[in-house]
Amino acid sequence: MNLLLLLPACSALGYVLAVLLLKRALSAGCGQGQVNLVANLVPGLLFQILWIWSSGAHWAQIWQPAVAAGTFLLGQICTFLALRHG
Repeated sequence: MNLLLLLPACSALGYVLAVLLLKRALSAGCGQGQVNLVANLVPGLLFQILWIWSSGAHWAQIWQPAVAAGTFLLGQICTFLALRHG
């Protein structure tokens, strides 16, 4: 059995655990803005450091990660709204 087939299963399991924890945090009184800030700030800082340390930053191509981050943020806000009101 190819171990790469376990990656989607681990991803799905991680997403389900994250959604359960998010739902619990939102029902315990955490604000949607607080949860969204922490959920984006921690990975953003981590990947920014890794991106600069890897093969060097290509500043002419900064628009591509910016567009990807913007669409990811929009999807995450919609997910939080669905968890809060759904």
